[in-house]
Amino acid sequence: MPRPEEYGYGPAAAKALHGRVIAYRPREENGRVVVPVTIENQGTKRTAYEVTVRVERGRTDRSATARVEAGNVFPRTTWPTQVDVSDIGASHLEDVTVAVSATVEEVRGQVP
Repeated sequence: MPRPEEYGYGPAAAKALHGRVIAYRPREENGRVVVPVTIENQGTKRTAYEVTVRVERGRTDRSATARVEAGNVFPRTTWPTQVDVSDIGASHLEDVTVAVSATVEEVRGQVP
């Protein structure tokens, strides 16, 4: 499995959980504005992540918040995903601020 930096999303815009969850700069993709996200399980057990990404445009009051769940990330793997933040608008994406937060929970019912 590729490491987070091997997905080609560019430099991190925001990190959570000590760098295990990374949100990247927004980009326009197929008419939508998305924020790529990588979730890296550095542990030894399957885990579930809930990630919230908030994007704010500095000169206006426009913002967008999106959530994504990764319910079964295997140990020592990276889960790539993205969130749709099209509400922020597609112009001047370089003028936005990205924040990310995440929670993690061990997946129950695992065989040791």
